[in-house]
Amino acid sequence: MQVHVTVAAQSHELWELVPALGGAIIGALAGGIPAWLLARRNSNEVLDRDRAARTERETAAAFRAFVKLLEVTNSIYGLRKHVRQCLAIRELPERSHMEPWQVLVPMVGFSNEGSIHFDPDELAVFYAANERQFLMDLNLLGRRHLASFSTFQTYCERREAFTAVAPTPTDFEGAIGGAELTHDELMRMRLYTVPMNMLVEELAAGLEEDWELAKSVAKRFGPIVQRYFNDPGFVALQVPEEAAETDETSNQK
Repeated sequence: MQVHVTVAAQSHELWELVPALGGAIIGALAGGIPAWLLARRNSNEVLDRDRAARTERETAAAFRAFVKLLEVTNSIYGLRKHVRQCLAIRELPERSHMEPWQVLVPMVGFSNEGSIHFDPDELAVFYAANERQFLMDLNLLGRRHLASFSTFQTYCERREAFTAVAPTPTDFEGAIGGAELTHDELMRMRLYTVPMNMLVEELAAGLEEDWELAKSVAKRFGPIVQRYFNDPGFVALQVPEEAAETDETSNQK
């Protein structure tokens, strides 16, 4: 029995497949490269939009921080000036016998100062700028301002309450009233006046530290944000010179 096997007379050579493979590769590249370029361009556009949006948010947060820092600095400056002017009365020879609570009077319009605080997104700007120490100082300034405000507010409330139990003045010298007290009456008054004196002394010392910190933070704020945003025109703070303050205080005595 014979078996006939048919064999192809000629096989495909490898070199004949090269044009087909090359065409497939070129076709894939022709379709893939534009798609990759388009995807990359879209990705860059998204990144640019995100970067622009982040810069806009950070700029707004930095400006809010500037406004709050301005309010805090002015508040500390104003309260410190008020306390110093009041306590300076005791340096006059005829007033040297007066206690701190007798010369420090409440301040009109001092009502909403304690509501100022720096939000996390405002502090985050300085974290992103790698200004960790400034961030901590700015946050500390907000807390110290709140503490000084609360101390003064407590003092004003206690001084107001004291008027209900204080003896009625028997004479006045200008706006200062006077009265003769027995020893027992004086001791009863001490229950109110001693805590008030302590508050005044604590407040006066604290405000000096607050002001030094406020000046340091205010002076650093402008250069930091200008460098971070690469914007020399970004707002900055100017603080009063110590020499001018000293001259003003000396002229008022």
